[in-house]
Amino acid sequence: ILGIAGPGDILGLAAAVSGLPCEITAEAQFPCMLTSLPRRTFLDFLERYPVAVQNVAQQLSLDYISASEQLRTLGIRMTSETRLARLLLKWCADGNQTNGGMRIHCSFTHEEIGECIGIARQTVSRTLGEFKLRDLVVQRGSTLFISSVRALEIYADQNDG
Repeated sequence: ILGIAGPGDILGLAAAVSGLPCEITAEAQFPCMLTSLPRRTFLDFLERYPVAVQNVAQQLSLDYISASEQLRTLGIRMTSETRLARLLLKWCADGNQTNGGMRIHCSFTHEEIGECIGIARQTVSRTLGEFKLRDLVVQRGSTLFISSVRALEIYADQNDG
């Protein structure tokens, strides 16, 4: 699993701009609506609207940064605790603050979470259990509550390998 697309995300942007084949596939976890454009139509749109070109450049830059961060996570020697903490922190960006902490929806299995960060399913289960014991995470079904994002940030930084 290389990434998780959300509402409004553009899939295949680099392939559309470069003209090279798209190397990724996507799988929907929930019902969704997709729209596609022929490449030529998209390129014609970019020619007519220079501000759209700026937005595409910005999105490609953000995609590059995200890919670099993922390679860093998978390639650099880092503890499983740090990998999982950083993934949870990334998901917090789309979470909702509640009295119980930052609420994030996680419909992924432990195996899928492991695929995201390059660790085994058993390690995800064990590490989440440790996070629960440390009161970093509370799980209720597919909902996770991060009691203190700051505590998780400190934990992730202290465990950098």
